[in-house]
Amino acid sequence: RAASDPAINFQYAESCAIRNSEILMTGNDAIVFNNTKNCDVSGNYIHDIGAVGVKLDSDWLDGEVRYTGNTVNNNYIKNVGILKRESSGIVLKNVDYGTVMYNHVESTPRMAILIGTGYMASSFIGQIKRGKKVTVENQFDFVNCIGNVIAYNDVSDVMTDSQDGGAIYSWGSGKNNQI
Repeated sequence: RAASDPAINFQYAESCAIRNSEILMTGNDAIVFNNTKNCDVSGNYIHDIGAVGVKLDSDWLDGEVRYTGNTVNNNYIKNVGILKRESSGIVLKNVDYGTVMYNHVESTPRMAILIGTGYMASSFIGQIKRGKKVTVENQFDFVNCIGNVIAYNDVSDVMTDSQDGGAIYSWGSGKNNQI
């Protein structure tokens, strides 16, 4: 395995789960679900991690909803970003209609929870996407990371090595997320 690989990595999976496990001392991310549907990360103790604790990620989809229903619930995530200081406890990138609830996240160099796309919707204005011209009025129709729920999480001792972020941080996310 390469040092850049996560400890656990699911790609294009559906209805898979990591539950009630301990994941520790990884050189990179602990758990990554990439391009997945209805997958669950719950009841885990994730600590002393080189980069991100749990990452839900998908390929950029130009606003098409495909990767939905993933959950990150009731995990204890502590001391992440040991090697990659830009890391967060939980990351949702380009995923739709997921839940992040009842987690305890502590001791992170940046955000406890990051949600977004990594780009701003306004960067598409004037472009043609899916056969339509992107305007100020419709720009969010072409952005993923929509309809997610982030609630009842306990975060502490975060942003210890950064001045750009927040305990729960949204960057370039789409519509109807609830935090």
